[in-house]
Amino acid sequence: MKTILVIEDIDITRELIVHTLRQDYHILEARDGIEGLEIARQHPPNLILCDIAMPDMDGYQVISELRKDDQTASIPFIFLTAFDEREAIRYGMALGADDYLTKPFSVEELRTAVRAGLQKKALHDKHLHQKMDELRNNITTALPHELRTVVMVLEGYLQVMMDGSNEENQSLLLTMNQYAERLHRMSDKFLWYTELQTGVIKPADHPLQDAHKIITEAAIKHATSLNRQDDLRLQLAPTALCIVPEQLSVIMRELVENACQYSEAGTPIHIVGEPNNAHYFLHIEDQGRGMTPEQIAEVGAFMQFERDTYEQQGTGLGLVITKRLLELNGGSLTIHSDYGQSTHVMCTLSQS
Repeated sequence: MKTILVIEDIDITRELIVHTLRQDYHILEARDGIEGLEIARQHPPNLILCDIAMPDMDGYQVISELRKDDQTASIPFIFLTAFDEREAIRYGMALGADDYLTKPFSVEELRTAVRAGLQKKALHDKHLHQKMDELRNNITTALPHELRTVVMVLEGYLQVMMDGSNEENQSLLLTMNQYAERLHRMSDKFLWYTELQTGVIKPADHPLQDAHKIITEAAIKHATSLNRQDDLRLQLAPTALCIVPEQLSVIMRELVENACQYSEAGTPIHIVGEPNNAHYFLHIEDQGRGMTPEQIAEVGAFMQFERDTYEQQGTGLGLVITKRLLELNGGSLTIHSDYGQSTHVMCTLSQS
């Protein structure tokens, strides 16, 4: 229910307005401008009806103060006035009023003005949100491609420099190349996320035979890149799955990288794949720091947990990409965790 603040020093007028509107709106009342300003700041309403001629602080002063505060600046404001003079009305509108009602006004005039004020604000907010969504989409679509192009050129030149450099420069160039690779991985994640958001990525249109081999190769590749290949414990039953090979590789990349990143070297990472009727259950379990139930519930894009406690890299996109790729192909992602002990991720995939 929308909230209306009525600021009016004449009791009978204020009571009439409240009685007229309370059936459709939640009403806040103020007997003068000072009280009204305080209420508006503490409990910002959806619309304000305010008399102009009040002692201590008149309506002009009230709206001037409200428009200075970001929290209250955009609240629709309707003046109630006994003045029918153009200059007074124009002055009020110049201060930021959205409308005015000249006393005495009818019940229908009051209701119409309130509805119009709320509708105008709703349309303004909708237009603003559309513009913001458009801006976000433009940035989200363009940024990953631009990043990827720049990084690929940078990596190419670094490789040329490393091939022809002396031993003294090798260490510096190697460090630069590691950061370039990190930026490459980040741009790749952004690109996958963007294409999933925009529907560019499509589900599989034919079965993937020997999918367990793709899982094995991807798990070993990414564990090796993080020097954790000796910690892998693979137990995968043969299967054919309804998923594109590259998408399955990305899922394994994200899950293996997460398991490696959030567990200590030397602790096992179990990857088990087992068929069950029409589904294939892929389990990835590590003995890392785990997640709380609240953290699991809040898994989302750009969400990382306990960054103030643990030094870590990344954007928080990995699990989101994994979840959406699975759902795109009729699967699902489930996370169970004992905080401080282990995390168990289960991917459900459709067998062909």
